[in-house]
Amino acid sequence: MLPSPADGNVASALDATGGLVQASAEDRSTRAWKVARQPDPTAVDGPRSWLRIGLLVLQAVAIVVVAVLCVPTSERRRRR
Repeated sequence: MLPSPADGNVASALDATGGLVQASAEDRSTRAWKVARQPDPTAVDGPRSWLRIGLLVLQAVAIVVVAVLCVPTSERRRRR
């Protein structure tokens, strides 16, 4: 839904978008669109990014390193 006053550039972009069709709205001055078809489930899933996986592993290692560095050190006192 695009309430009035509707921006012409946004409305024309939504009109040109594939898979959207104009729908009726309660108020005549409001523009509305609906999805014409269900998206293909395979279109949502993309190829697995190995860079993303590598960065997630690096982040997990960094979290463990920071946690170890934050642990307070224990000093043992020596008797003389």
